[in-house]
Amino acid sequence: MPSVPTAAVVAAGVNVGRWWIARNGTVGTAVGPGVLTTALGLTGGSVARAALAVLPASTDLLTADTALARFDHF
Repeated sequence: MPSVPTAAVVAAGVNVGRWWIARNGTVGTAVGPGVLTTALGLTGGSVARAALAVLPASTDLLTADTALARFDHF
């Protein structure tokens, strides 16, 4: 059994894909960073696990920033 739950690693990969799409990327190009993040979480060491612990919160903040920037301000 991996030291990081598989669902948490997959969720981190999905968050990276969401962030990529929010930055005007395409679904096809979002798959690459998402899969890379998931693979890194499953096979990486303690530094990779620590980075993946911070990643979901940071991608949520970056996605919100991108979404708010799309509104036209009068």
